[in-house]
Amino acid sequence: MPKFDTPANLLQWIERIRQAGVPILQQTSDALDALRADEDRVDAQTISAIVLDDPLMTVKVLAYLAAHRPKRVESDVLTVNSAVLLMGVPPFLHHFAGQPTVEQMLADWPQAIEGVRTVVERSYRAAKLALAYSTHRMDIEAEVLHEAALLHDFVELLVWCHAPALALRLDHRSAVEHGVSRAELERQILGVGLNELEQALMIHWRLPTLLTRVTDDRMVASPRVRTVLLATRIARHSEAGWHHPKLQHNFEELGQLLGLTPEVAMRKTVELLGEDQDEPAQA
Repeated sequence: MPKFDTPANLLQWIERIRQAGVPILQQTSDALDALRADEDRVDAQTISAIVLDDPLMTVKVLAYLAAHRPKRVESDVLTVNSAVLLMGVPPFLHHFAGQPTVEQMLADWPQAIEGVRTVVERSYRAAKLALAYSTHRMDIEAEVLHEAALLHDFVELLVWCHAPALALRLDHRSAVEHGVSRAELERQILGVGLNELEQALMIHWRLPTLLTRVTDDRMVASPRVRTVLLATRIARHSEAGWHHPKLQHNFEELGQLLGLTPEVAMRKTVELLGEDQDEPAQA
């Protein structure tokens, strides 16, 4: 599997990823293999839970269904559970057998494997927050916003997989160059912004319009986009604890979105994640 260590423009990145493919986590491969041994007893919900533990597998499944949607289904397949139900359990298990895994691909890059794990864990946190925030807002598409937050950083995962040297450089500079925005660092190191590339890939793969729209960071006028964006930002900024200076502004925005004070929004978020608020965010 090729590894890329030079920046590229948007179209070049799309072609690189198209050629290299989307791997899945080893835990996902192992779990699906275990189900194949007794597939007659497996239901769609069991498979969906495994898929939703892996942002890369999630985007892989949704992209496959977008390209192979039965003609009788006129609307977008918005959720993983719907995708599995449409495919059927045995066809799903057989189609997704033998997928390349992240761990195999990065066997010589232990730092990159750790980078993948960090992004996956952050994605779990973001998805949990987005579901809670959208439920608080009584949004009827809470399940879609949960998936959107899970997928929000899938391109960062692909960069770790296919361009680990670039990903390590971005990770290092993000940690030490606090005066430069993350978006600017992405453009300097990768040649493209990650959200821009994510949007282009989602359109290229014909992922559901709603899912694509609510992961577009530019559409901040939409409460759904703000829900996903704040969930992902709070998940990122709180990775090392609750002292990050940007969290104060995050919770001011979240309070406005949910009709809460910033203090209550932060307390509910910390409690939701089952963590301790080690110290307040500072301006």
